[in-house]
Amino acid sequence: MPDVKFKHVVSCSSEDPKNPAANLVAQEAFRKWKGVAGQPSVSVILQLEKSTKVRALDIGNEFSAFIEVLVGKSTDTEDAYH
Repeated sequence: MPDVKFKHVVSCSSEDPKNPAANLVAQEAFRKWKGVAGQPSVSVILQLEKSTKVRALDIGNEFSAFIEVLVGKSTDTEDAYH
């Protein structure tokens, strides 16, 4: 199955200058985003090009104890993630 295409980064709470959230939507194969070290929580909101059924995620993890993935529709009210 082909990779999901991201339209753009809607928002990002924190990003390391060497690994910004924009890397996640870049066309290159290197897609790494990191928050600034020492923050208790970081988040990024990405918008897909079109409505897509996602069957699997490949998420890298570096020193985080908890990862949460929430989804929503761009037509929903703000913060209506499930």
